[in-house]
Amino acid sequence: MPRDITPLTGLRENLILQEEKILQAWRALVPPEQTLLAESLADSVRDLLLLMYECLSGIGTEAGTDTRHLAYQIAQQVLEEHDYQTLINVFRDALQEAVMDYTALTSGDAARNLIAFFTIVTDAYWLAYSDGLRKAIRHQYRERLSNELRVAKRIQQRLLPKVIPQIPGWEIAGRLVPALEVGGDYWSVKHYANDGVITCKLADVTGHGIGAAILVAAVKFISGGFYRGAPSASWVMERTNHVLVVETPSDIMVTMVYTWIRPATGQITLVNAGHGPVFACRDGQVRTLAPTGPALGLLESRYSEVELQFRPGDILFFCSDGIIEARSRDPAKAREMFGTERLHEVVCGFSHLPAAEIADKVVQTAIDFSGTPNDDMSLVVIKRVSDDA
Repeated sequence: MPRDITPLTGLRENLILQEEKILQAWRALVPPEQTLLAESLADSVRDLLLLMYECLSGIGTEAGTDTRHLAYQIAQQVLEEHDYQTLINVFRDALQEAVMDYTALTSGDAARNLIAFFTIVTDAYWLAYSDGLRKAIRHQYRERLSNELRVAKRIQQRLLPKVIPQIPGWEIAGRLVPALEVGGDYWSVKHYANDGVITCKLADVTGHGIGAAILVAAVKFISGGFYRGAPSASWVMERTNHVLVVETPSDIMVTMVYTWIRPATGQITLVNAGHGPVFACRDGQVRTLAPTGPALGLLESRYSEVELQFRPGDILFFCSDGIIEARSRDPAKAREMFGTERLHEVVCGFSHLPAAEIADKVVQTAIDFSGTPNDDMSLVVIKRVSDDA
């Protein structure tokens, strides 16, 4: 629907001719392969020109709003296919030259209205350009973050055990449910048959993304490398801590549970570097196992050990804080966390099941409680099922 143009002396008679001049100038800016785009924008430019003539007689609220909206749309269309210089050319060739021949014919009020019109158009153009920059930056950030998360997840998955040792009389199960923002969780298990020892550990590195994934990989290989010839599990933890204190930034912290399991005797040696929760379950009763030293990477420290003598039916469980700190998906209980008490109930309540099924029950219960995890959920279940070894 064409707009009603307020007649102005010397302008009305030349409007059609001036429109054609502007459209020709606009078409000259656009490459031949962009013909359809040029025609589409030509219509918008013509409408903006009509708004300009309307505004010469006084910019009302409606005209000002229409001008801002249309100028923003034109700028968006131009910037989708071209650069900011082309946008400036549209402003210059399609608008500024349109009034050069008529400036002398306008009154002082009309001149002020013209300046106000150009100010609105310029602001709208700049807003579209700024919005485009922000959109591009967000896209680049999301793309970079997406690539980083893919790499981090790949690193994290490759750290997980490929094979779980099958030891008569024992069951070991572990799970890692990665969050959307990959953290620094991992767990591992390895059987040193010649020594009659199974090492099992779970670690949680502060931070997220590829940095945390790389650091947790380093922790795995450092601690694993110190096993050979180690006099004790605590010695392995102390040497691992020393490397992290010396080689990593002071704000990096790693919590870790490290165990030596001797299947033949039922003995488990446990070292806990600032990690929780860690507990044993026997006949439905929970025994909480406190840290035996500080988190790794903070300061040089000694670590003590806890000796456990397992009998059939006993369970050792440890997990990352992503499980106990998971918050309720119920909006009315958004501040409620999964917590250790609920965790104890699940593990001990299903202690009659195989270790793998206990692990699955914990994960499923936590996800049912919280929905999609905001932090990695990792856990290890060690169960002695018989005296056979």
